Formats: sequence, structure tokens, C-alpha cells
Amino acid sequence: MQSNVKRQKLILTSILLMGLFTYPVISIANKRVMVAGIPLLFLYVLLVWIIAIIVFASITNTKQRKEDE
Repeated sequence: MQSNVKRQKLILTSILLMGLFTYPVISIANKRVMVAGIPLLFLYVLLVWIIAIIVFASITNTKQRKEDE
């Protein structure tokens, strides 16, 4: 049962990630603005990617944490 829930969370997160990397959403960040010397588009892509990695890691490690306790 828990594997099914984990699979559903991973699929939902993947769909959300695909939505965040589509053209209409990316075009919002495609401005000639620099944030701390980094173009806004690059910063957007980097932050979304890092957050996605953290979310995927937390979803896949939930079973391992519960077994440790």
C-alpha cells in the first residue's frame, strides 16, 4: 500500500515539474533582470531543479526513515 502512495506522489511531482518547465511558465522568468549577478531565468531553473531533487529525495527516503525508528 505504501509503495502505491509513494508512486502516486512521485508521478504527481513529476507532472508538476513538467508544468514548471513548460514555455509559458519559463517565459515569466525570461526577463533581463539580474539577481546577485545571475540572470533570472538561470536562477529560476536552478532553484526549481534543486527543490525538485529535495522533494524527490524526501519522497523516496520516507520508508527508510520509518524503518530506522
